[in-house]
Amino acid sequence: MHLSESSFNLRSPILIAAFEGWNDAAESATSAITHLLTIWSHQQIAVVDSEEYYDFQVNRPQIKIDQSNIREIIWPGTIVYAVSSPALTNDFLIVRGVEPSMRWKSFISDLLDLADDYEVSMIISIGALLADTPHSRPFNVAISGAHPEVSERFGLEISRYEGPTGIIGVLQDGAYRREIDAISLWAAVPHYVATPPCPKAALALINALEDFLEVSLQTNPTSITLQAGGSDLIFPHHYMTALQAKALTGVEFASCYSHAGMIGLDGEKMSKSKGNLVFVSKLRQDGVSPAVIRLALFADKYSSDRMWSKELLDSAAEFLDRLLSALSRQEVAPTFEVVQELVNALADDLDTPRVFLALSNWCAKTEAGQMGGSPGEISRALDTYLG
Repeated sequence: MHLSESSFNLRSPILIAAFEGWNDAAESATSAITHLLTIWSHQQIAVVDSEEYYDFQVNRPQIKIDQSNIREIIWPGTIVYAVSSPALTNDFLIVRGVEPSMRWKSFISDLLDLADDYEVSMIISIGALLADTPHSRPFNVAISGAHPEVSERFGLEISRYEGPTGIIGVLQDGAYRREIDAISLWAAVPHYVATPPCPKAALALINALEDFLEVSLQTNPTSITLQAGGSDLIFPHHYMTALQAKALTGVEFASCYSHAGMIGLDGEKMSKSKGNLVFVSKLRQDGVSPAVIRLALFADKYSSDRMWSKELLDSAAEFLDRLLSALSRQEVAPTFEVVQELVNALADDLDTPRVFLALSNWCAKTEAGQMGGSPGEISRALDTYLG
């Protein structure tokens, strides 16, 4: 480990660590650590020698090109930062890195030697795992101690997990053996949103860390996460709101803006005042399938202004019949690439027309007699991603 020439006087520091890789579903844990490094002034104090612990064929170095077109190779590794926080009871050591490929015992020994040098009072490991949990509910964060005695003293859960472990598990065990209190926070990330980032999981970890440490870790308490509405609200309503809020507070009003296209009828905007609203409940009373209604809404991109019509419903019904017919066959066209295209399209700003094009092409190949796919794979993907 390469140490900084400067030493830092830290007050009973708490070490907080997260590692990319097996312990970091959707990069939620390292995103939480990045947030801490964003809100706290910090100094780099140590770098782990990547040659000793990383297999570069597993964790390949990355090439970065700056504004002058100068190439730089960024090697995988682990960096330790010192945070002096006079307003808080403790200072901090922040560890952010990539899970090592080899010599885990030596790797942890190096980190714990540094922790001993700075008289670290506690080690908090942050991790995230994929779980069978819905995104529509608050994300669960499990907090447990490295040993039943630690859990009991802090009023935490006792971990009963048995099975493979990552570098976090080894760090927790090593800390306890050196008589350093060790706590771990694990966020449960829905398995179907494994592609990073997952801001909701990162925020859940930050909130859990806030509660445990009894500190505030938010940078923009006056900023909201999302402002959304119809496209008719973009200007002047949301535009002026954002300008006024930033002028008053110096903070962006929202981190993200999302606007849905307006759905009209007979060439006019649907509105209560015009009395031309089309109600889903009325469509259901008329015997229209919920799946047909959903497909009709998905026929165009959510952000596009569009017209509602009986022809749109009829087209959606025909598409559904064709899709169900293809799914009912025992032999269907290859499905793996179709599912990948479905996922990529939805990740591209919910491009549902692209999804339907992929499904339509798959139906055509199935109808033409192509084989090698699994209808169940398509059905599961549709249930998971489109409901």
